[in-house]
Amino acid sequence: MESMKPKIFALLICFVFCGMIFGQTDSAIQEFLSPQKISGEENAEFVGGKMGLKEYISQQYLFPERCEEAGISGVVKVGFYVETDGTLSNILVVSGCSECIEFDQEALRIMQQSPKWKPAKQKGKKVRTYIEMPISFHLNTTKNSDYK
Repeated sequence: MESMKPKIFALLICFVFCGMIFGQTDSAIQEFLSPQKISGEENAEFVGGKMGLKEYISQQYLFPERCEEAGISGVVKVGFYVETDGTLSNILVVSGCSECIEFDQEALRIMQQSPKWKPAKQKGKKVRTYIEMPISFHLNTTKNSDYK
């Protein structure tokens, strides 16, 4: 019985150590795959607010010719991080338009060229935050974003 105590203790240490390593790795992967929105005291926003964002998008986007000829409209949801310096990073299409992939490409182009945003603040400190936002592409209507 005395000889088993060190083996059991070593096995227990091994399980605890392995659990700590795999737990941290899994947590980091989970954070990357499903980023959490940070609810700060001040949310990140486009400089100029919602109206400024709508104006920016309406001035920037070009309705894809193929989609216009086919009479296709759609909405693309983009996701991105607003960094503490106001730049946008990790811009991606969260849900696109299967009928017109050009909408996805145009939404990405617009957001990649976006001017700096006002970063979110939490407890008075600038923080990185994640945003998802739809961009609407409709024929013969005002181009806009439904950012809220």
